[in-house]
Amino acid sequence: MAEFYERFDKDLKHAEKHMTDIKRMEKPTDLICEKCGKPLVIKWGKHGSFIACSGYPDFSSKSAEGDLKKLENEITRQRERALNKVAKIQARYPEVPIRFEDGRFASGPGFPKKIVAVLKSAQTNFAKQRLKDRKTVEARLEKIQARYPQMNGFYDVDLQDTGEGAGLVWQRKKDFCTYTRELTVDLADVDKADLSEQSEEGSCENCGRPMVLKKGRFGTFFACSGYPDCNTTKQIGGAQKKPDQPLDEKCPVCESNLVMKSGRFGEFTACSNYPTCKYVKQKTIGVKCPECSEGEIIERRSKKGKTFYGCNRYPDCTFVAWGKPVPEKCSECGSPYMVEKWLKAGAVWQCPNAECKHKVEAPVAAGAITQ
Repeated sequence: MAEFYERFDKDLKHAEKHMTDIKRMEKPTDLICEKCGKPLVIKWGKHGSFIACSGYPDFSSKSAEGDLKKLENEITRQRERALNKVAKIQARYPEVPIRFEDGRFASGPGFPKKIVAVLKSAQTNFAKQRLKDRKTVEARLEKIQARYPQMNGFYDVDLQDTGEGAGLVWQRKKDFCTYTRELTVDLADVDKADLSEQSEEGSCENCGRPMVLKKGRFGTFFACSGYPDCNTTKQIGGAQKKPDQPLDEKCPVCESNLVMKSGRFGEFTACSNYPTCKYVKQKTIGVKCPECSEGEIIERRSKKGKTFYGCNRYPDCTFVAWGKPVPEKCSECGSPYMVEKWLKAGAVWQCPNAECKHKVEAPVAAGAITQ
């Protein structure tokens, strides 16, 4: 067995060294990118072959930009730590105004010698910490560039020295283009097929650019050709995702305006300041919680998308019900509520008590209960 694994490991290393990386291969076409004017090529990805602009990066631009933003956040934290130390020194010596400009303390002729000595020592410590922070930022930037070897060909990244510490400036180059669309023919028929037929599905409702066919981990779909500037998508045979609709109502958490959003389970109301604020307005049904008599019953969804009802005081109150509760007392066992169920004959109100199962025909207006 040991000989088998030794030979297998040897063959695997040989394959890694000599096999062609199909994801780096490109097949030229006669098409021109409508977004930037460069030639379109056929590429291979984890979901199969697709048509892309020759300016399309060979790495995930979303992941690369995410790593650069994390590095920017680290630089911001370094600056905040330095300013907090300055604030502590000022609080220790409130009798004199301490200024910290361009990474240096400014002391006047009237400053006591003790404070001047403190500022001089703090200045030395700040310089050492700034040098240490700079090396930390350089090391992280080198790791990012090693993770995405082609990044310098698509981004201008500049690490600068400022009075407050390191500064990171980055932007996409002009030849950066992320235009892609689905290859609608088999690879064997590529040379014979007319690739100019784009299988477009009209125009994007948000920006007016054409919608093109793409493939993802959940199958094919239509997406705006202006991605990533526009993230509009549309299911095949479905409608485009509606844009957020502003409402005349403020978020109780951050005071931003609430908006009506569209999700895979329908419309819902949430804060416009997402993801900074993740407030979502709960959908009440106008019924008091029968268990605690304080909270309101709200409509919720399980991880699998099934609707159920619970108290908005959760976890203080753990009341849940699969059927929609109605404020009607059971005449048989005295249960404080009944649940609405739909049968072939129509809507009925049924007692939730497993030993009772009392059932009555729902009034005609049952479907009109406040949602």
